[in-house]
Amino acid sequence: MNQQAGAKQTGFTLVEVLVVVVIISLLIGLATPALVIALRKTEVATMRIELSLVEQALEAYRSEYGEYPPDFTNHQYVIDHLNRLFPRRREYTSTGDLPLLDPAQALVFWLRGFHPSPEYPITGDTTGNADPINGAIHTEREPLMEFSEKMILGDDFNLATPGEVLVLTRAPMCPIVYFDSRGNYLSEPTIPKQLRVSDNGVEKGTAMPYMSDRSDRFMNPKTFQLISAGQDSHFGNYNENPKWYPSGNNYDDYDADNLTNFSSGTLGEDKDSQP
Repeated sequence: MNQQAGAKQTGFTLVEVLVVVVIISLLIGLATPALVIALRKTEVATMRIELSLVEQALEAYRSEYGEYPPDFTNHQYVIDHLNRLFPRRREYTSTGDLPLLDPAQALVFWLRGFHPSPEYPITGDTTGNADPINGAIHTEREPLMEFSEKMILGDDFNLATPGEVLVLTRAPMCPIVYFDSRGNYLSEPTIPKQLRVSDNGVEKGTAMPYMSDRSDRFMNPKTFQLISAGQDSHFGNYNENPKWYPSGNNYDDYDADNLTNFSSGTLGEDKDSQP
């Protein structure tokens, strides 16, 4: 008797292997879109948490100093604010002395905190040189938030006149833009609340405040707006007419991905959820 002929055949045939490969490919094809969506939701959730940390720091600033900081779109507002906080200061006493910051750089300027000196609360420079290298005497600041190095984009966090901005770690090339509610960019056309953003010559759009469909007013009229460009790193194109939340009137394709401190999701998600 031929024992080899009667032995049980083991292993897979070529057809069986091909069937398994096809099934696995189909399963991967079905799972990939769901996986992409899940990863995107995770990244958006992470960015919202980081944006919330900045929002909490601004609330802590108000609790400490009695009002929210100005966004540098109007330098007189900055001087008035500093006069209330530090009437004895001997630095930045006029608009011409102020650093030329924008509504993104303003966040780091205010949230890094102040020196305890009533005369030099911003630079800590008791020599009057405003020079942190050559002989200036500095004391420690107490920042209003614990800054993650990944969220700071700039040269030197400790400079007296900073140019740093805060970014979300999932959108590292675009700053978080801060607009306070002082004034109204529609009623003050000579001092518009907007910020054109570019990176190494690459256009990243124009951040501008959003208006409320329900009140015809600046969103968060008593507080402030924080705006992030989201995962596409583009704020949206400038529009001479207001952009309205949550209807999305005057939005463009880039606005839909933006995150703010007044939206429950991205602006596009909030728009789509409207009845």
